Amino acid sequence: MKPVALCVARVAVICVTTTALPLYADVQTLTWNGASGAAWTTGENWLDGETPSAWTGGASASFGAGASVLLDSSVAVSNLTTAGAIAITGPDSNPAFLSPSTPTLVFPGLTLDDIDGSLLMAYLNGGAIGQYKPAKAYHYKRNGSTATAQFQMTHNGHLRCVKVTFTEDASGVWAQTGNKSYYVHKNDNGENKVGEDVDTDPKTVEWSMTTSPSGSGMCISNMRGAGPRVKIAGTAQFGGAVALTNAVLETTKPDSQTWSAAFPSSNSCLSVKGLSDATVDKTFGVLDNVHAAWLTATASHNVFTNMLLSQVVPVSARMAGGSMGFIADAAPYHVTYNGQTMTCQFQFSGNNGTYIKGCKVELAQSGANVTARATKSYYHPGGELGEDLDTTSGVTSYTDVSGNGIKSLVLRTVDVPSRTLGGNGGFDSMAVDNAQIVIMNNEMRPKKSIVARNGAQVLLSGGNGNNGAGSGKIYTFESGSVLVPLVTMATEGNATYIFDNATLYLPLLHSTWKDGQNMMRYITLRNGARTIGNPTRSGDCSKLTIFSEGTGPNVFGTGMCLYGAGNPTLYITTSADLEISGNLYQAPSGAQNTPVVKRGDAKLTLSGVNSFGGRFTVEAGTVELASDTALPTTSPMTLKGGCTVTCGATTNATGALTLSGNATINVGDGALSFADSHAATWAEGATLNIIGTVKLSSKPIRFGTNGSGLTAAQLKQIRYNGDKVSLTGQGYLGGPQGLIIMIL
Repeated sequence: MKPVALCVARVAVICVTTTALPLYADVQTLTWNGASGAAWTTGENWLDGETPSAWTGGASASFGAGASVLLDSSVAVSNLTTAGAIAITGPDSNPAFLSPSTPTLVFPGLTLDDIDGSLLMAYLNGGAIGQYKPAKAYHYKRNGSTATAQFQMTHNGHLRCVKVTFTEDASGVWAQTGNKSYYVHKNDNGENKVGEDVDTDPKTVEWSMTTSPSGSGMCISNMRGAGPRVKIAGTAQFGGAVALTNAVLETTKPDSQTWSAAFPSSNSCLSVKGLSDATVDKTFGVLDNVHAAWLTATASHNVFTNMLLSQVVPVSARMAGGSMGFIADAAPYHVTYNGQTMTCQFQFSGNNGTYIKGCKVELAQSGANVTARATKSYYHPGGELGEDLDTTSGVTSYTDVSGNGIKSLVLRTVDVPSRTLGGNGGFDSMAVDNAQIVIMNNEMRPKKSIVARNGAQVLLSGGNGNNGAGSGKIYTFESGSVLVPLVTMATEGNATYIFDNATLYLPLLHSTWKDGQNMMRYITLRNGARTIGNPTRSGDCSKLTIFSEGTGPNVFGTGMCLYGAGNPTLYITTSADLEISGNLYQAPSGAQNTPVVKRGDAKLTLSGVNSFGGRFTVEAGTVELASDTALPTTSPMTLKGGCTVTCGATTNATGALTLSGNATINVGDGALSFADSHAATWAEGATLNIIGTVKLSSKPIRFGTNGSGLTAAQLKQIRYNGDKVSLTGQGYLGGPQGLIIMIL
């Protein structure tokens, strides 16, 4: 069969199906005829033509406006259409406390095959907490008809957790707790332990469980998560809002679909799954992201090499020009594709929505490559984003695009199921498996979590504009998946981002802040994860964290713009090796200087151009300086007991040195200069062991610029290759003073 190209108006999704649409042409179509709230699979609630019928698995389902249906178990559907607003409701979440002795039926009619452990949620309660607190499931482990999960949350800096066992029988999935609950004190970094396996953490404290909220322990209530599924193999066309409660929409067909209806959902999930054996090439084409040539009506620019236009998806652009005076992020609308060329209108709204500007771009196949050029620019006072500027009245068009031109263009290719969401109410959770989700506005963001795996991609097009957004949300990317924030303010600062063998790609720059203003404060990199592209931004907060875990090495290639208005500290904790090849730098003037603290026994490699203004503290492990700009030139440094700094062949200069315990500097055949440190605190009895491959006469280590950069007591605490040292009149470490006198 020939691939079928689908084009979608108003949004940026074009891809090629691997199966032609006629596959579903002969599928039975059933029309809902049940009473309000009747069960999907019970009785003859459907019409086959005019004949009442029971539900047939795999049929196409059609609902009229105002339909209300109980989803009592998972169902398989070829295609799903609605004539208006409908309500699909799964079984209620059970508010009862889970008992260690009596199992509770939490998911009636389901099996463990229907449960996605990464989307499970619950509430913790108990005398130690004093109130209901939301908890998320971690370490979901399945073994046949039994599974376990650890429901974890933080409370006043402590990690609290209850482990739950799930079993299945003919009635559904049952749950019960053990006779223990778990606790990690904040002094043992409890707030940093979320997501870790408390069964193996040596800091874990256990105490007896209770089924009463007045007890001293903790208990589980209101279990919820991935309820019964509507498994859609074909297309879904919603004629109005879909109220989805305690249920899941799962779509699998490899085509592009746009859902602009609202989803006023509760405890619901969208699951998009691709073919498990599909070979997917997901790449990005960027037209010179920083100093892009202008797209004009006469010149064509190559944006993809060895790519098919039929696989290209326009995702974002940056507009600028003489009539604008600034650079704006623009979203694509009215994408059309005729098999040879693709056109789309990139639009942005200015001055609080009093006008829109646009630029039409034409993409064409040129041999094995895809090229782009601009053909027309537009201006419409009082216009609204998404209108067709080619056909709307009152629009001024210019064939000279220099006034409203495209400065940079971001495209991607995809050949997996793709869902674009543009409504006004989102799901609680999303699961994306070897597929793509494009979220066009904030309203369609999941309220609780995203889980992406197996090469999936999540594209965030809508900006947020709220520095405090995202608290409690968890975005998890696994096994080759990618997160792409396409415009400024697209990410949510207080959300937790976990990349497990996955990628964060930031394609946009901000002209003032040198980044896309995509605020990300809590980032975990695991098992070879990486961040690429342009820097993320910290935002206003009191604490920033980067965790490096798993087998590593992980790479933080984007760097971070440290906006320190909230007087934050950036904590970098390494249980696996981490390289920060991007730059850690302060935001423009007016921001505070941000301290950086390195924790954990694994190695941190700094290979970028770092210019943060706060103190750099090495509490544990090794810091490798892999560039001559790895250390800020003025930031003071603190070395704590047991840590090591290695220089290799680099030459770095930084601020004054504070010594809090026995520490090592392996200067190698490089050089390291500290500012005058005589006023810095050096712990009594601590030793600074410096290892080098060159003689001190080569001046590898310096303190200040004269002979007073260290006190006599500090000099006695330094050893170079095991020998005592002196200080020259230029501040360099020299050989022992007695040896110098003998030579003279």
